[in-house]
Amino acid sequence: MSPKTFFTDKLAVAPGKCLHGRYKDYPGRPCLDVCPKKAITLNPLEIDYGLCDGCGICANACPAGALSVKESSLAEVASQAVSVAGKELRIRCSSVEGRSAAVTCLGALDFAFLDALCLRSAKDLMLLAGDCEYCATATGGEIIRSNIDVANRMLLLFGRGERISLARSADRQDLESGSRRAMFRGIGRMISRFVPEPEHPEQDSDPGPVPARQQRAIEIIRGLEEGRRDIDPRVPLPFTAKEIDADKCDGCNGLPRCVRLCPAEALGYFAESGSAGITFKAARCIGCALCESACHNAAVKSSALKSGQVEELWRTKTLMGFEARECGGCGGISIVMSGGLCQDCQQRERKLGWESVG
Repeated sequence: MSPKTFFTDKLAVAPGKCLHGRYKDYPGRPCLDVCPKKAITLNPLEIDYGLCDGCGICANACPAGALSVKESSLAEVASQAVSVAGKELRIRCSSVEGRSAAVTCLGALDFAFLDALCLRSAKDLMLLAGDCEYCATATGGEIIRSNIDVANRMLLLFGRGERISLARSADRQDLESGSRRAMFRGIGRMISRFVPEPEHPEQDSDPGPVPARQQRAIEIIRGLEEGRRDIDPRVPLPFTAKEIDADKCDGCNGLPRCVRLCPAEALGYFAESGSAGITFKAARCIGCALCESACHNAAVKSSALKSGQVEELWRTKTLMGFEARECGGCGGISIVMSGGLCQDCQQRERKLGWESVG
């Protein structure tokens, strides 16, 4: 298989997850912004495979998992990472010569995948890049540098010694002798026992509303929590915190738009006797900010979750509370009442009134 086409036909496309299909006025278009070949169209989400070179950076940019690199493809890359004298793992971009695993662009590798590879093997990871500045997929270089920063921050915060680095140099190990080639093949087999295995390698797309890479990140946090040391509580984590301004939120008449449009079901709504409210689960939030775009009162605000707030990943937080009462018509609980009736019952009453006239 040519390294330049490693991710060709390995990209999964799930138009139903596209944020533009969920909310037509969504302002972000990260996949279009990073695609070097202009091979992506929206509404509906489609890829022109005649233009696409399979670089995969669109998958890293898409927050909702509408575009993703299949888990089986990532596992294949990880299993081919070459360890140099047992000291580190290596993955190279296709413009760099060598015998380690190659991908069209390193920008397709997300921070959770990088951390998982280091943690499973207990080794450092070296990413070998070409000259990103003059590459057609130059945005991939920016993306991988950002992901390396996030991945190393996670390892450092939880007291791990592994590190990920980026080098603009070719992998020029001396592999001329048959004995050294045999050694590397043996190391490759050894590494395959530690790399993350896909739970469902036959799947074409991420399962459920939360992308697989986010699920992987959450599992990493769970695994590292026991060894967490005293850390600066202000360090940002790659997760989202959320607040709602009580002075601006009106609850959208009991049908909050932020809740209805949340693609990952991170926002929820409850209504029970005497109270109602909007809840938030940080572990499910994909950071798309669609809730902010959809709120007509600009009441929803997002920020980076800080290391001192890591416990918020595991609990459901109530962002907004309302007074609620029982409807005299249907018996349901509502925050908007008039004459003892909820909004739906009021509409039915008006409709019956109109139909009876004349």
